[in-house]
Amino acid sequence: MNRIALLALAIVFTFYGMPSRAQDEAAPAQAGDVPEDNFTAGMLKDACAPAAGLDKNARAIADQTCQSYLRGLTEGMFLQGYVEDSGASACLPKDGPISVADAKSDLLNYLADKPDAADRQAGVAGVLAIVRSHGCAAD
Repeated sequence: MNRIALLALAIVFTFYGMPSRAQDEAAPAQAGDVPEDNFTAGMLKDACAPAAGLDKNARAIADQTCQSYLRGLTEGMFLQGYVEDSGASACLPKDGPISVADAKSDLLNYLADKPDAADRQAGVAGVLAIVRSHGCAAD
């Protein structure tokens, strides 16, 4: 699995609950465009360096968002080696990550089928769930 796909997996698992900003529907999709359930670099910047006028609760939420996102990103980079070493592969779309709703469904179905996996590292369980749901068919 390539690095971008693994980073996308980490990002998807980290932010399935984040609010989205509206996209310009008139613009054609291009590589690197933000998916519908987006979390942009500008949003990450705002979370990691929140405006001084925010109240204590909003600043705490922003800090938690920043910490969680960066944790997911670094964990995704670590998981790249885990997946490569395991020999697992997933056939994911080439034009962007799977939807957050699909990733959430994959994870919940995996944990329902394998309740003991709830004790695994979240990233490992998430990657295994997505690989399981989006495995490549044998040629």
